[in-house]
Amino acid sequence: MASFKRNGTGIRVAAGLAVVSVASTAFGEGCPGLVFSNLSAYYDFPSGIGVISAQVGELTGDGIPDIVTSDSHNGGVSDYAVVVMHGIGNGVLGSLSYLDVGIQPYMVRVADLDADGDDDIIANGSGGLAYRLSNGDGTFATPVIWWYNAGFGNVLVKDINNDGAMDIIATGDGLSGINVFIGHGDGTFDDPIYTHMDTQTVGLDIGDFDHDGNLDAVLVHFTLDRATVMLGDGTGSFVESQRFAIGHHPVSTKVADFDGDGELDVVIAYNFLDAVDVGYGNGDGTFGAMIRHETNVGGFSYPQSIEVNDLDNDGYLDIITAAGYSGPTILLGRPGRGFLRVRNYGAGGAVGISSIAVADLNLDGVMDVIAGDTVLNVGVHVVINSCEEMCSHCDMAAPYGDQDVSDVTLFASLFLDNNPIADLNRDDLVDLGDIVTFITEFASGCP
Repeated sequence: MASFKRNGTGIRVAAGLAVVSVASTAFGEGCPGLVFSNLSAYYDFPSGIGVISAQVGELTGDGIPDIVTSDSHNGGVSDYAVVVMHGIGNGVLGSLSYLDVGIQPYMVRVADLDADGDDDIIANGSGGLAYRLSNGDGTFATPVIWWYNAGFGNVLVKDINNDGAMDIIATGDGLSGINVFIGHGDGTFDDPIYTHMDTQTVGLDIGDFDHDGNLDAVLVHFTLDRATVMLGDGTGSFVESQRFAIGHHPVSTKVADFDGDGELDVVIAYNFLDAVDVGYGNGDGTFGAMIRHETNVGGFSYPQSIEVNDLDNDGYLDIITAAGYSGPTILLGRPGRGFLRVRNYGAGGAVGISSIAVADLNLDGVMDVIAGDTVLNVGVHVVINSCEEMCSHCDMAAPYGDQDVSDVTLFASLFLDNNPIADLNRDDLVDLGDIVTFITEFASGCP
């Protein structure tokens, strides 16, 4: 992909879709516009399917990304199926099919469990944990199931014991603790190593928080409004390092180095708060005080799940939330410890967004967004990031590459709404200085 100069901002509505087209304020080199194009599509599912979780993998050996979602509302043809949509190229998906996993799945994960180069499917939910190994051609081996009361929780695939083989880590609201299934690299696993905790666990992510070479865990507890940090010993067991109070009804968490200091940080999303909280890592297995970032721009959002990725290729990590009642929300990473809230994308009645995934669906080198919708519209929104090039800060309205009255109209609307995208001079204020910046660059024309 060509390297573009990051020198513009913009926003454009894609009517009837889950998101709008967005261009972020500039930093360094990368995708200049973060533009979600009109190639975006909504794929309707049969009534009853609950897309609580969505993942992207390559399931057929054709090199084209596919999508796997949970089916938690007992829809489709089976109470125990995940939904598979095979990619047919250029970010377009084919018809859906069902894959029986033997349990009622809430969370799904796609990963190569047996080191054969093919993505396998893992599901965690009512009944326990299950996985099916891929044959590399879109078909799968029979399910392998561990029966226990998992319920709603998370499932990850990481090398917990540093032996080069993938392991499975699972939580659930029916499981007061962490289950770790140590893998042998051939698609087989030991019975779980269980670390008990004093309450139900829902959200989970994994990383080395204290630089000892072993993976640690951060968990959020829905009923106690609390997070817990557990340090791993490299064998599959964990000991508590820190617990701290957080917002109301946390459901999802991710770890990443947001400020580039070499320490992993944590972001937490909630079921009943219009915000995410970010805590910066201390490097010793603990995190600092939570810093709140609102996700609501009109109405209410309630972000139910989160992903972290660099959507605009500027070198700073962005936070993408499944803002349940307003559509997806993007918080663009900024230098240091800040984020630029872009907006909620509730166009087209896309409320009920409960899951989010990020992947390069059309293989153009920039990340696209997949949003699972599970309340009013039941299905998947696929939103292609076209990354169009803009010629200046004031080239705000698509199509890009020129400056005209549409840019003036859009800037005026954003400015009057006090939208942070109108902060063109990067002083964290939407004020007269931004008008001066806009007029100066508009008068100069495209370089």
